[in-house]
Amino acid sequence: MSAHTPPTSESESIVDLCDAVRDSFRTSAALSPALSEHVAGCPLCSAVTQANLPTVALPAADALQPPSLAGERGARAWLREQPTRVRLAMATGLAIAIPVFWLLGAPRADLGVYPLARLSLDLGLLLAPIALMFPLVFRPLHRRAVPQWVGAVLVFSALVATVVLVTMPAAHWAHPASQLGVGDDRNARAFGCFLTGAGSAGPLLVGLWMLSRRGQPLWRLGAVAATLAGMVGGLSVFLHCPLTSPAHLVLGHATVMLPFVALALLSRSRA
Repeated sequence: MSAHTPPTSESESIVDLCDAVRDSFRTSAALSPALSEHVAGCPLCSAVTQANLPTVALPAADALQPPSLAGERGARAWLREQPTRVRLAMATGLAIAIPVFWLLGAPRADLGVYPLARLSLDLGLLLAPIALMFPLVFRPLHRRAVPQWVGAVLVFSALVATVVLVTMPAAHWAHPASQLGVGDDRNARAFGCFLTGAGSAGPLLVGLWMLSRRGQPLWRLGAVAATLAGMVGGLSVFLHCPLTSPAHLVLGHATVMLPFVALALLSRSRA
């Protein structure tokens, strides 16, 4: 690797960085430490900086891409080339579409009798971690790096929210469907909900990987991304399943997070 070639994770965002340097000159904004470091290793941006020419045309995106991106073709290559705001919008749309599919296509039968205050609490426990994790997953490289402990806190908070959600007393027993899953059908119904949640989280995880500019394989996408997908799966099964027994929620809903927690731990342990 030459002296002017940044590490792989940074090289995959070189287009964004060069654009950010150019935008900083156009707006007379001071360069952040991350951008200054990029300028020092990028011949094009260094020349623009020294000449103080904010209108210098940048090469085409293909010319700026590192080999890991430039050699790619197909849907993933096209998705990875999109600006951060576009990729974030795509991922957000997918994360919204999956639970909405269950809410509109197969909603839980007890929504009419579910206590409003408890429904608001349960949804808040699911939605808050999701909303906090999304910006971190797609944080542009040219912005100041977030300390690693922030991601760890978000992952831990999501797990705590899940535990609280499934261990609270039953929200109600007012609907016949909510009283199921406590007898001989307990394991079968719990397994069905696990498949529903994990099956809903899987497409989002793949979508996040398709949109990510990192070079890692799917199973090493990142701890926050894996946990985010699991939480969306948990939200999906919550909007679909009317069972309220804490035992069912532990066996069928909380377990949705297990494969994604495993992915998160694998991501954290990578070299």
